Amino acid sequence: MGGVGNLLLGACKAFSRKPAIIYCGETLTYGDYRKQLLQVAGLLAQAGLRSGDRVAVISHNLPEYLVIFGAAEVVGYVVVPVNFRLTAEEVLYVLEDSGAVAVFLEAAALAEVGREIRPRAPDVRLWVSIGDGVVDGYVKWSRWLESGQSEPPAWPVHENQPAYIFYTSGDDRSAEGRDPAAPGSNRQCPGHGG
Repeated sequence: MGGVGNLLLGACKAFSRKPAIIYCGETLTYGDYRKQLLQVAGLLAQAGLRSGDRVAVISHNLPEYLVIFGAAEVVGYVVVPVNFRLTAEEVLYVLEDSGAVAVFLEAAALAEVGREIRPRAPDVRLWVSIGDGVVDGYVKWSRWLESGQSEPPAWPVHENQPAYIFYTSGDDRSAEGRDPAAPGSNRQCPGHGG
């Protein structure tokens, strides 16, 4: 653990009873947020992910999105936020280009895209549906959380390790992966997007 992950866990401890996420009338305290993000980090490791592996999230703003981001910060997974407006073809390009090995997809809003991409992304090892609904071939978030109580690994997170790869529209009609922490934040993420 390190960097922002340590800061996040410190905030969760200091404000454990205060609201961390308020969404549609539901409140998740910092203490509960901490429990969920550590559980998600551990379950991803249990599924075979290691520090530096790419985790794609295709969703509107949902509480699960923030839990996935927090889990990634704590143990060093690289989050690939995927624009929910992309077509299935564009999503497949991002998944392949980024090297994503896990996908979290908002089932209620994106079921059609979810069904199209699932059989065409052989390198993805874990498919989880978040929010309401479920997509065939994906495990539902709540069921996935019930599948185990795994502690997150204590991998070191190196200061130069990317935390996110954001895809821009690019200048040749193909999305380009960008490391937002790179100096000038305009630099392409090495090995991603050209």
